[in-house]
Amino acid sequence: MLHRRVYCVEHGLELQDIAGLVVRHTCDNPACIEPTHLLLGTKADNNRDRAARGRNADRRGEKHHLHRLLEKDVRTIRRLYASGKHTQRALAEQYGCTPSNISRIISKNVWRHI
Repeated sequence: MLHRRVYCVEHGLELQDIAGLVVRHTCDNPACIEPTHLLLGTKADNNRDRAARGRNADRRGEKHHLHRLLEKDVRTIRRLYASGKHTQRALAEQYGCTPSNISRIISKNVWRHI
């Protein structure tokens, strides 16, 4: 929020004057408060900036910071379950996750890109 205040001071505005808008960082550093690095815009402008700079992160599967399984595990889980020889509960115990997570993997509610 400090960057919003800095922008307002630099441009002689009040915070309510920029309500509904975002203060974008040309330097891609959210902590930056250098006035020459700050631009006013919309969320759409900010999203376009991010895309133009190649910062649209693909956070699916193994690229997600909270992933516990690997893509090979997901393929194996689906294959084992499809064989009819393993229950969701058994697979959950084997892979250290919950049966509901196994269910979401099998139905492709998660890891659908695999």
